[in-house]
Amino acid sequence: MTKRWLFAGLSVGLLSLALWLGWETSHPDQHTIYLIRHSEKASGVDPTLSPCGEARADLWAHWLAGHNLHQIYSTDTRRTRQTAERIARRLGHALAVERYDGAALAPLAERLRLRTENALVVGHSNTTPALVGLLVGRALPALSESQFDKLWQVTVRSGQSPELAEITLDFDCP
Repeated sequence: MTKRWLFAGLSVGLLSLALWLGWETSHPDQHTIYLIRHSEKASGVDPTLSPCGEARADLWAHWLAGHNLHQIYSTDTRRTRQTAERIARRLGHALAVERYDGAALAPLAERLRLRTENALVVGHSNTTPALVGLLVGRALPALSESQFDKLWQVTVRSGQSPELAEITLDFDCP
């Protein structure tokens, strides 16, 4: 009899936790936009990711795995596409990678604000902070050419100003 009550108590606790986590990740009046710069690149015109960049994209995918992404946006350069596609593959479900024009950030910002599901945007050292600025209503400085470790998390709630969190992912290139 005691085992049955223990099992019932654990079941109710786990169900409560699952419902709470579901509320936190899929609240209908809230969504989150994650924005990163492409990972490290090789040299040349329209370069691919370097081995270090591939490893960083894998690490971003690991970090993003529990964040319920429904869409990924990327500019049309090889390094951003490869970063976005690598993350989509690593997350293990069918995530579409949609192209956007890095020269037309205002329309993208509006689309992202109106979304109802979480999304990732992969951009560049200048476009990513500019897009974050458009989303939160204040200018941010561009990243340096050697900076690949920032993730901006913009939480959009109905009727409220967007919330910004800046995350730095420590990573030593293999």
